[in-house]
Amino acid sequence: MLAKQKRTGALSSTNRKKVKDELSPELRHLVNKRLSLNILIQGAASHAHLSSHHSVKEQLDAIDPELVHLYDKAIAGATLAYWDGLIRIVYGRGIKFWSKLNRVKNPFFHHRFLRRHGKALATTAYESAVLRCEEKDLPTTCVGLEGALAKVALEVMAREAGHERVLESIAIEACGKIIETPRRLLNAEITREPAWGTVREPKTVRGRLLLKAMVGWGGVDRVNGELQVMAKAIFWPLLVHELVKGSMELICLHGISDVSDEDYSVVMDHTEHVEYEVPMIQIGPVIYQAFLKVLPRPNSLAQCTMVLSQMEPIEFEEFLFEMIEAPESAKAILMELIGDENTEESFEE
Repeated sequence: MLAKQKRTGALSSTNRKKVKDELSPELRHLVNKRLSLNILIQGAASHAHLSSHHSVKEQLDAIDPELVHLYDKAIAGATLAYWDGLIRIVYGRGIKFWSKLNRVKNPFFHHRFLRRHGKALATTAYESAVLRCEEKDLPTTCVGLEGALAKVALEVMAREAGHERVLESIAIEACGKIIETPRRLLNAEITREPAWGTVREPKTVRGRLLLKAMVGWGGVDRVNGELQVMAKAIFWPLLVHELVKGSMELICLHGISDVSDEDYSVVMDHTEHVEYEVPMIQIGPVIYQAFLKVLPRPNSLAQCTMVLSQMEPIEFEEFLFEMIEAPESAKAILMELIGDENTEESFEE
């Protein structure tokens, strides 16, 4: 248990007088916890597709020595496209969204951690995305970026053609190096039609448009009575993204498993929307990188993710503040909590 809980409550007393929350404080904390876990999950997935191809470079080079270079460009372009690509037509500018956290209609208005640190973290993420594109000689303006990205993506898919099954196996290996998910729990497929499972119906036109534009799907599904990770995407880096996302989700299922069915339904209704994926992917990588910096050991990702998912909502919120404002304190908290647990238990429990 954290020693300090100086930031409890969803809003300051001043804001509470002006804005009446539709949720009880207990449910709001649960919702915020789920939102935070979702951002961490998206961050892990985005971080993975930025670099995972270098961890299996030898295998990829054996298929085509140009793939790693093309993956670098494709993912650099895709990352910035979430900020300044054509997605702006239906979602607006990313930085503008993160500048409006104090507006009631912003989905993160009641999220204390994001209200305090969201804009600064988003600015860091955006500047990093621009710099990465400049390093890869990609345009950084909307139309030019989308044109270059489309060209690279088509070349990637052309070079991957005929090697899909081998690439799927390499993706599973790359995911295992990141989060040590047992291989038997990973299912991967490169396909032009990646949609699978039942998706929550979007409530807005924006959501319906975003749903049609999805190029990768990942999550957890029950296969032969066992929860497994399912991932489908149109090309390799996105497949790794979905595998890592599904692996993180598998661990985080413990996060709200002890709430009533009624409360669970409320939490899901306030957190699981395709419209939220864009801002979560925008800011997720910098939050995840901050999380990596406070891991007690390099191989403790699964353990620490499990610990976070099982924290009480306010305790988890406090940890996030410590992670950004006092990293050494956050690291000490995790060290104390994980003890000598076995990483494998995170997936087998």
